[in-house]
Amino acid sequence: MKTPRITVVGEASRWAPADHADVSFTIVRRSTDSSEALRAAGEAYTALDGVLMNHRDVVVHRITTALGVREVTRWEEGRTIHEGFEAGRTETVRFAPVAEGSQVLQAVLTGVSDLFVSAANFGLAPSNPVRHDVRADAASAARSAAEAYAAGLGLTLGGVLSLHEPGTVDHSVDPFDSEPVLGMAKSMSFGGDESGPTLAELTDEDVEVQARIVVAFALG
Repeated sequence: MKTPRITVVGEASRWAPADHADVSFTIVRRSTDSSEALRAAGEAYTALDGVLMNHRDVVVHRITTALGVREVTRWEEGRTIHEGFEAGRTETVRFAPVAEGSQVLQAVLTGVSDLFVSAANFGLAPSNPVRHDVRADAASAARSAAEAYAAGLGLTLGGVLSLHEPGTVDHSVDPFDSEPVLGMAKSMSFGGDESGPTLAELTDEDVEVQARIVVAFALG
């Protein structure tokens, strides 16, 4: 005879200060010649690399997420007209601690012209203790729910028969749309927005951590 059981879901969440912020920098240069576009993009990337290397204590991780050259064309009077080439590179940089990343971000925006900067994504380190805390909260919630059901049925709650954790999830404090812009040194319109640099800051943000478990308890 199978042991009578009850299966419940335990959920919990907590907010904690972000451990790091990920920001993507995009450099795009256009020219009538592909090699010239590459050269100009390379110069800009060298300037970006120089700024980031000067702040190695804050830059904990870097990765190139996009790199390429494409032909630039336009459609006019029923035909395709070649206008030149566009070379681009996108690099994602992780700053930690978050607050000190503001100084690096402003140095980048001041030192590198015609640079796109994405909105920051905030996260927690795998070792952050809040992850264990929220798991404990989820387990307590599961037991409380099971005890309530058992009491309502006039039964007693026994031991755990099985436990499954789909996983924990981090949520930044605000959702970002598909093309968020935190700030840019100049417009990338190539027509020439001559406004000065727009400096931006990385403020301390909270990240929500959620845990969900499915637990089966024996019933007596």
